[in-house]
Amino acid sequence: MSQTLAQQIDAILPQTQCQQCHYAGCRPYAEAIAAGQDDINKCPPGGEDGIRELAALLGVPFKPFAPDAPPTKPKAIALIDEATCIGCTLCIQACPVDAILGAAKRMHTVIASECTGCELCIAPCPVDCISMIPADAAASTASRIIPIQAVTNPPRDKQAADLARQRHQFRLFRQQRDKTEKAQRLAERAAAQAAKQADSDTKTIAANVSDDPKQAIIAAAMARAAAQRDSKALPEQHLNGLDEAKHAAVAAAMARAAARKAAADNIKSDIAANPVTADSADSDPQKAIIEAAMARAAARKAAAIARQDTANLAPASGIDDVKQAAINAALARAAARNTPGFAADTNTAQSGIDAAKKAAIDAALARSAARKTAASPEDEKTK
Repeated sequence: MSQTLAQQIDAILPQTQCQQCHYAGCRPYAEAIAAGQDDINKCPPGGEDGIRELAALLGVPFKPFAPDAPPTKPKAIALIDEATCIGCTLCIQACPVDAILGAAKRMHTVIASECTGCELCIAPCPVDCISMIPADAAASTASRIIPIQAVTNPPRDKQAADLARQRHQFRLFRQQRDKTEKAQRLAERAAAQAAKQADSDTKTIAANVSDDPKQAIIAAAMARAAAQRDSKALPEQHLNGLDEAKHAAVAAAMARAAARKAAADNIKSDIAANPVTADSADSDPQKAIIEAAMARAAARKAAAIARQDTANLAPASGIDDVKQAAINAALARAAARNTPGFAADTNTAQSGIDAAKKAAIDAALARSAARKTAASPEDEKTK
């Protein structure tokens, strides 16, 4: 009901869109009256006849214009001084019904049959080339304006009001359409520029890498540095592994040394239990020869142990065993020489001497290998 009432009120208003009622157009003023938010006496172009029609429609008493209200005026038409116009288009932007023709930096002209006389084009003009002339005087200036077939109609002519309403509504539609299209164009332009910039940056980076080998070298160095940071914990793990290997080697060497010591103790126990002396040799030459053979066997065994331990970096105990075996062999040979049958067993004694010499040579080789092996870890540390 309110919307229909607003339409009826809008049909009574003159559609000048002059904003003298302090609204943006006739339709907003009609909606305010229909909603009871404003009075019916604020439209000077409609005159008192308009107030009476509105009062009859709404069933309210007539209310004259307020003392401070703009005065009523006869129908007027805008006129542009073509010699003074600079083509700024400000009047075109201000006209609520698009009744002015022109372009930027070109002369502007008013379409008299569509001008509502709102006077909104006067204030924006920077050179004051627009004036208002009465509609009845427009005929004398027809050469300076577009044909004026509707100018002589009454100010509230319904046909002229309907035309002005249509043109104003189309102007509002056009402004909204232009605003939307402009925003869309700006968005598309911004997107295109962003894509172009991104493509340019990509090409620039690729060109720099291909044209400047230093950049590639720097990038590779940075990658290596990152890899080294990631593997920073590896040396500590490696040292822990070496410590465990050292402990295992030490334990194995101690076990071998204990085994050799036990073997040497057994040999010494046998020699102590059955000592080779001159008295025993004099009493039993055959026994001395047997003991000499046993000493040579012990010497060979000690030499074998020394050769085996050379590879394990622990030759000291083997060397001691060889020395003890050589001493025992010498004692056995001395005892054998004092026996009557020594000459008959010369070859056997010579074999004992050869075995002792061989054991001594093996011991020397073992000591040399041990010194060389002991020096190797120091060389590795120095490197």
